[in-house]
Amino acid sequence: MVLDELRADSGGGHARVTASGDHRPGHGYAVKARLDLDEFPAYVEGQALATISLQASSDAEVAVQRVRARTTISSAHLTLTDAKRKHLQKLAQPADVVLTDGDAPLNAARPASWRP
Repeated sequence: MVLDELRADSGGGHARVTASGDHRPGHGYAVKARLDLDEFPAYVEGQALATISLQASSDAEVAVQRVRARTTISSAHLTLTDAKRKHLQKLAQPADVVLTDGDAPLNAARPASWRP
């Protein structure tokens, strides 16, 4: 399986993702991916917060009993915007999204189906 290129442009920024995966009979899958961001804008609650430039790659082995991955970030630059933020009402966070630190959930409310 190959993802030749997934590309996105927003504002003056660009994002590019490439990936490939190979089935290894009896051992699962080997997956490789690369991400390149060039001054790609990041938004919080609909407002521009920063631009991100990033070069990263990942190699992973995925099997029924385990996932082993190595991610390398070779370059990362974050530039905060100078624009003054508007004071808007908070947007509701989706109830089915659970953020974790290791196996511990960061938000107390979580779906009944969640498990580490």
